[in-house]
Amino acid sequence: MISTRNAWRKTIKEFARTSLVNLIRTCLEETTKADRQSRAGKTAAVRNAHFPAEEKRNFLEDLWQRTNPETILGIGFSVQKASYDPIWKMALNSSSPQRLFEGWKRFEKFAHSTNRVAISSETENSAGFKRYSVTPKSPNPIENHLICGLMIALLQGIGCKSVVCTTPNEAGEWVTIYANSTIERSVNQCDFKFATWHILWDRFDPPVRPNQSNELLSSFLMSLTVKGQYKAMVEKIVRAMIPEISRNWKVEELAMDLGTSKRSLQRMLAETDLSFSSVVRSLRIHIACDLLKRVDHDISTVGYCAGFSDSSHFSRDFRASMGMSPSEFKRNLQM
Repeated sequence: MISTRNAWRKTIKEFARTSLVNLIRTCLEETTKADRQSRAGKTAAVRNAHFPAEEKRNFLEDLWQRTNPETILGIGFSVQKASYDPIWKMALNSSSPQRLFEGWKRFEKFAHSTNRVAISSETENSAGFKRYSVTPKSPNPIENHLICGLMIALLQGIGCKSVVCTTPNEAGEWVTIYANSTIERSVNQCDFKFATWHILWDRFDPPVRPNQSNELLSSFLMSLTVKGQYKAMVEKIVRAMIPEISRNWKVEELAMDLGTSKRSLQRMLAETDLSFSSVVRSLRIHIACDLLKRVDHDISTVGYCAGFSDSSHFSRDFRASMGMSPSEFKRNLQM
């Protein structure tokens, strides 16, 4: 039991670390050929999925010393090109800044992160950020730069326009460090810790994304027995949930999205011998199975992307539904 628990803890820590390492990997892949060659050993290490936490810190420290703070801040902008990482891909599918922030909090909780970001939505078009630690040790200022840049890039990626970011320097003066899609040169001239920062945007205009859920939708609906008169409504429910399956769905919110009442939605599901919670749970298991079949990602990443609150919850629900653990399911696919 103890060894199994320790294995889960190690997997969870690897899950969080790898997602950030993928950003560094993407950033390095975009550097010039000469620069890549000068860091060949470092690049090879980053490509390793089992990139130790201490080695990641040493790499960022080395990059900080060799280049400048602007480079670290810019790593986060690689998120829009890290298409092979389902965590960042899912974040970029957020339907609003608020959904993005909710997803970030769930990411930290799922990964049991010791360094976190407190996010306060000040207005519809702005938010404040403060990085803190749940331990006595303060977050690393270099990593703060990376997280700040990542937040800017994610907000831009989901459709926030004219993004501006400010942060206080050592004198306590709030300085603009990002505006007009450019990292200001003042980042290299002043000393910033990036423990706190503020981001505002002019408007939110989400991009039109291609519908890639039809195949998943069809296969899930086939697994349900739905009466003909309710089939269209169940399809609308599932189609609404698939793109944001990680969202903490509430029946009243879904009813509002679909233009109906909570009671009407519950009554319709009852007529089909379904419940709101059973549909959400079954859809998450279905998506988890699809991810396990399609991509070579660790179990924790699959559980997170399928919307489960933690790894143990994912493992327990998966076994109850499929009669085996996610790891066993994945091994059987490889036989």
